[in-house]
Amino acid sequence: MNVREIIRRALFPLGIVSVVLGTLDPLEGSVLIVAGFAMLVADGYRTGSGSRTLLTWALSLSAVGVVGLFVLSAFGGVRMTGTGPGHSPWWALIIVPYPVGWLLGVIGAARTMHSRRQQAQTAG
Repeated sequence: MNVREIIRRALFPLGIVSVVLGTLDPLEGSVLIVAGFAMLVADGYRTGSGSRTLLTWALSLSAVGVVGLFVLSAFGGVRMTGTGPGHSPWWALIIVPYPVGWLLGVIGAARTMHSRRQQAQTAG
């Protein structure tokens, strides 16, 4: 087995591990989560998974939310009191695609694992 085949077979498990580790600290692990979803999308397109559209949406929404998180943080963050530094709490709405994308990604990964398990049971 060559290196390319090893990488192809490792995409899905590495994507799952990356998302799980990133979820332990969603703020600091946000880049790890987006990278994990990118691996899951690549694996979905490689295998022709039925969940690849859902995983693509998860990657897109998560990436947009993480960029919003970084931009909001760079410009002072969100203030939770009436006065002080930061923006109004309404600005936190630009982060909403991140958890929505994460949830879609978890659903897409679970659907992919379920379909793979069914294929393995029917094949063997």
